[in-house]
Amino acid sequence: MRVVAKRGLSCLGLILSSVWKTHGRGNVESEELNKTKLFAGTWAAGSVHEYEFSVPVGCWPPSYDGKIVSFGHYINMKAEIQS
Repeated sequence: MRVVAKRGLSCLGLILSSVWKTHGRGNVESEELNKTKLFAGTWAAGSVHEYEFSVPVGCWPPSYDGKIVSFGHYINMKAEIQS
């Protein structure tokens, strides 16, 4: 994961999570799992930072794209910025 800071800022947390979601005509469900804080601190203007990560797979069903319902896995990354 690469972060390029266009201006100096304070990051309260760079949070990574895995997410599963259903899509389609049936019930729409989702769940956010395995939240991990990768970084907290200050990024200087113009700085570039790279963060390695891994996500445990667990016993999930595989992604599926059907006509009535679909099931997908995603990686979510969020930076909580102090203003």
